[in-house]
Amino acid sequence: MWLLVGSVAYWVRHGWLPNDVAAWVQAFGSIGAILAAIWISHRQGRGNERERQRREYHYMFKAFNMSAYASHAVHAIAGCLEADAANHHNVRLYFGRLKDAYAEVCKFAYPSFADLGFADHWIEHKRRMSLLIEEVERHLAGIPTVAEGAKNLAEVCDQAVLDMQAALERYSTTVGDKVWAAHHP
Repeated sequence: MWLLVGSVAYWVRHGWLPNDVAAWVQAFGSIGAILAAIWISHRQGRGNERERQRREYHYMFKAFNMSAYASHAVHAIAGCLEADAANHHNVRLYFGRLKDAYAEVCKFAYPSFADLGFADHWIEHKRRMSLLIEEVERHLAGIPTVAEGAKNLAEVCDQAVLDMQAALERYSTTVGDKVWAAHHP
């Protein structure tokens, strides 16, 4: 850069440049400024897009974690019902955890998920949890329930969580390299 400035100054001093050189320098400077503005705008747009994708990913990641937590309560209830359906103490304990986890899962909204595959698996998991909550309420009210049904719901919930994980891993590649690996070392 300094070499160019020094060369131009030398040429001007010795009269080797035409009289309209200032106009040419201004023209090239204007073109350079326009190109720089386009480049900066493009770069900011890419940065904004990446930031939006990161926010969407983290939203889905939180929903996934809460669903996985709820799935543990689903398994615990299924295990309690299978082991001793008459023992309501343990069922009530895990049922409270399931209802709390379900309330947290309900704070997420289907339309807010950027990946529809993830959203579909999430809504399926949420429905299964709702079914299990209804079944446990009937069981605790004294209406006979089938432990096998709870076990099947637990298996379906597990599959939904695995499907959410796969969708989240796929989406993480749009956010950046190794984003999923950074959350799961």
